Amino acid sequence: MKGKVFSWMLLVALCLTLTGISYAQSEALLVIPEQAQVLPGGSVKFDVQLFGLDGVALAVEEIQWSVDPDTLGDIADDGFFIAGNKPGKGKVIATAQFMGRTLRGEAEIQVGVIDRAVKLIIQPKLAVLSVSEQLQFTAKVVGPTGVPLPEVKIEWNVDPEELGTIDQNGLFTAGTKLGHGKVIASARIFGERLEDVARVIVGPKPNCAIAGMVSDEDDLSPIADATISAHRIGLIHWVQRTQSQADGTYLLNNLIPGLYVVRAQKAGYITEFYQDVRYFNEATPLQLTEGDTLQDIDFHLNHGGAISGMIFNADTTDTLGAAHVTAELVVNRKIKFHALSNEDGSYLIQGLSTGTYVVSASKAGYKREYYQDVTNFADATHISVTEPDTVGDIDLTLEIASAIVGQVVSEETGLPIAHARVSAWRLYAVCTHCRPIASTLTDDEGNYVLPVRQGKYFVTATAEGFAREFYQEASDPRDADLVEVLENQHTTGIDFTLLPLSTISGIVTEEITDTPIAGAEVIAFPAINTVRAYREPYRVTTNEDGTYLIPNVRPGTYILKAKAKDYLPEFYEEAEKLADAKPVQVGLNEQIENINFTLLKGGVITGVVVNELDNQPISHALVVAKLIGRPYKKRALTNDDGTYEIAGLVAGSYHVMAVAKGYEKEFYDNEPDVIHADSVEVVPPEVKSDIDFSLTPVPANEGAIAGFVVDKKTMLPITGAFVMAIPIRPTGIPHWDVTGPLGHYKISGLHTGKYIVMCWAAGYIGQFYDNKHNWKSADPVWVESPNTTTGIDFMLRPKWRGPYRIRGRIMARDNNQPLGNVFVYATSSEGVVGFAVSDEDGYYEIPEVPAGNYQLVAVTYGYVQDNDNDPNTSDSLSVSLQDNQDETDANITMDFDETADVSEPSSGDITPSHFELSQNYPNPFNPETTIHYQISEQGIVSLKIYNLLGQEVKLLLEKKQAPGVYSLKWNGMNNLGLSVPSGVYFLSIEVKNDKGVVFSQIKKMTLLR
Repeated sequence: MKGKVFSWMLLVALCLTLTGISYAQSEALLVIPEQAQVLPGGSVKFDVQLFGLDGVALAVEEIQWSVDPDTLGDIADDGFFIAGNKPGKGKVIATAQFMGRTLRGEAEIQVGVIDRAVKLIIQPKLAVLSVSEQLQFTAKVVGPTGVPLPEVKIEWNVDPEELGTIDQNGLFTAGTKLGHGKVIASARIFGERLEDVARVIVGPKPNCAIAGMVSDEDDLSPIADATISAHRIGLIHWVQRTQSQADGTYLLNNLIPGLYVVRAQKAGYITEFYQDVRYFNEATPLQLTEGDTLQDIDFHLNHGGAISGMIFNADTTDTLGAAHVTAELVVNRKIKFHALSNEDGSYLIQGLSTGTYVVSASKAGYKREYYQDVTNFADATHISVTEPDTVGDIDLTLEIASAIVGQVVSEETGLPIAHARVSAWRLYAVCTHCRPIASTLTDDEGNYVLPVRQGKYFVTATAEGFAREFYQEASDPRDADLVEVLENQHTTGIDFTLLPLSTISGIVTEEITDTPIAGAEVIAFPAINTVRAYREPYRVTTNEDGTYLIPNVRPGTYILKAKAKDYLPEFYEEAEKLADAKPVQVGLNEQIENINFTLLKGGVITGVVVNELDNQPISHALVVAKLIGRPYKKRALTNDDGTYEIAGLVAGSYHVMAVAKGYEKEFYDNEPDVIHADSVEVVPPEVKSDIDFSLTPVPANEGAIAGFVVDKKTMLPITGAFVMAIPIRPTGIPHWDVTGPLGHYKISGLHTGKYIVMCWAAGYIGQFYDNKHNWKSADPVWVESPNTTTGIDFMLRPKWRGPYRIRGRIMARDNNQPLGNVFVYATSSEGVVGFAVSDEDGYYEIPEVPAGNYQLVAVTYGYVQDNDNDPNTSDSLSVSLQDNQDETDANITMDFDETADVSEPSSGDITPSHFELSQNYPNPFNPETTIHYQISEQGIVSLKIYNLLGQEVKLLLEKKQAPGVYSLKWNGMNNLGLSVPSGVYFLSIEVKNDKGVVFSQIKKMTLLR
């Protein structure tokens, strides 16, 4: 059947005949391509056209283009999209005015590859249903290995709502109107909303096809690998694509009955719409009836005309490569063609239709020029192009703009360094965390052009494997030369010769047998407190022969440490303790060799963990061996057969504990707590076997809290993390669980009520839910027994690593008893650096802390740090880590926390007639002040204190309250329990209920120390 041109009357009659349901009179703003994926920095051209339901192209006022989110990239007024540097997914949106209405068309755009460690997957991804037809959708959240995560609540929605309905089990029922939309599955996990979408069509089934051939217009030879796409016009959007075969033929099938715009495109040819037209608004739509196949829908592609020329430097007449050349159609500037000049400065813009164009060129460090030697479009010389001719010698000479120019090479080899980063800094802003005023990368020959404004700058060059250098040959900005840039001039010769960084190498062997140890970890810690960017240690693992090599080591002093499974760790050189370690000095371009280690085997504890009821093995149970009287502990997870092995233990007496998901914890030997636990004696390198456990399942008929724990940096699950729920009442008994291999936990056996939930893991900074470092600011979690409260997820940040450790003990002031499960944070001006949790004996140890000065803050539910027995003073404990000396006596005292209690209204109080926040009294104050407020409606009351920078200092209250008059006190402490300095602070109150925010007010108050 030949292609058919139709009238709108035929279309309406056809719709009525096929479906019995009429389309509403409407227009379709069609954006093509409907989906596109580009690399970061890449580009794609979008087109848009408005069609009526009769397939006639309609004229609209100016098209407006936008990108959502705008961080994905930029889009020009002709729909030319240039991607940004970060991967992401969003929409390209076109809006237009037509007959007083705003019309909108969308296309999906993805930049780069979005690699999520955890993602939600919906099935099926595409469905075409008849009116009122039902379809079951499924969705699952999967981890990095593709294994579905348990107990994730999926929410289902339909957009638009008239498309149909879907229940919370994913059963979709199509509506009574034809249309297209999406079924959306979403889940909240790790503090992030995951979403996946299935496209849904309510209408005729896709049983039509279009076939034809693509050939060269000049010689009629077949064109292979051309892309042919069919875009449906109307309420139902449907797009199908295919590639032409070697003989030029193609077949587009699975098409829904309706109107289609068909186009063919191939690199080196002008894009063509059916029939033999080049523009969207000139296309002849094709009508497909049910079961129809349209034959002989052929395309004859034309190479079109071309413009060629050279790009020159106006000052030197040298040619310029990598210049961006644009040809704009004079009668419609939104039609643009692009090219980049080659290394020899030549360029060729192909695929031009007959017409008149304006050509311009631009390049970093140069001003944009229009042909011929003018700076704006209006004065440009027009270039007439007639197909298939090429208009040559359209040369452009670019005037210089202010820039810094030079080359980066290796001092060792003299070879250019490609992709080195050259940056210009203001005089006052050279630091490791500051942003440069401008930055660029060198090309393959090490050359760079860095556009900047007139002025004076520090200039730096960095490259992987090389030390950063300031111009001229300086490692410190204090020794650097300033680079002066004049207006409209290149400051040339700003060259860099970068020194390679150094290497450290050696071998790790067993001390007794001298056999190499493969897979040992060797760590090089900076020995002194350095800038944050250089504080991260170097880490490598040994090869099969025990050797290791640490590349790209910056100059400095380092403490080296080696550790391996089954072995006791060792500092260089043959040192058990940090105090006896020998520092290693590293300069530039040095190969430091023979930094060797000989490790001794430690003691071993082995056993099996089983279910007490059926004696079946429990896999992924956590077993912890803790040295009695010291905060030293090691752990292991059980295998599938329930066996475990904890190796590399120092000599001494241990308490051993086992816990698993859905089971009560148990101490060896079959004891519920550490007080009654049996000790296990370990003498290296002996193996202490048969330390077995039989765990009791937690009753399944009570409430629970469940969620996931992941690494905040990688989003990978954390196995063996502890999660504890503490009831908000004085006699509450904590309940806890340990995450499995998917990072999932479930704390069972909970009664109805509110809980404070806390989480910690080895190597991470612990936190209270939701992302808080203090229980007072934590979000309470409500449990309605016997239901499970899900979605209580944690994203833990890896802690910093260094050679030092901080040890101490935490005691209660009132009875001088040790306090367990206390969070201890090591903080600096840069935030939380280290972390530990005290054990049942009150001992804690913060391992691998970088050198520096720190404040220790202890936090646990119901207590406040109180070392000096004065609740009105800051009680953080100061420690200094330097000169290879650990801190081993950082003891902390805590007292009951009686601050910030809220007075509830008595039953005889009269309901206030209005909301009010009174001025605090006294004001100014020291050390505490009282705050009074009243609310006339029930709502969630939030009271917060901010500093002059707008940063939250203290969360005083966030809870639901009935109408009444209330008061509370603030003692001048922040959310970490530290005293805030003197100054002006702002007290903010906000009351929210079903109506939204019903009251908010701010008061200023002054603290005078």
